[in-house]
Amino acid sequence: MAERNQFVDLQITLDEGVAFYIRRTEVYGGDTTNHHVVMRAVGDLRPEQPYNPELVEKWVIGLNRLGRFERVKKEDIEIRIDKQEHFVDVLFHVKEKPGLK
Repeated sequence: MAERNQFVDLQITLDEGVAFYIRRTEVYGGDTTNHHVVMRAVGDLRPEQPYNPELVEKWVIGLNRLGRFERVKKEDIEIRIDKQEHFVDVLFHVKEKPGLK
């Protein structure tokens, strides 16, 4: 049997769904660490930016790199999703190391 070129005509449609945006960010437990310092450490996170759940691990790394908090874990970042309004609130629960000024 002779080989013939065989072609398949394939069409793929992706539906990414509705985009969610950051509504607010809060830092709990960072009493002496400025909110802006924390936001810079997590990648300059600001309201109205698109929310990307894949960045949570980056946020953890940034917070731990600051060296001002007890070890931060992924579970210390609370994500509240408002499905109706398509917004996300990002709440960082941290514990500052003793003796910080």
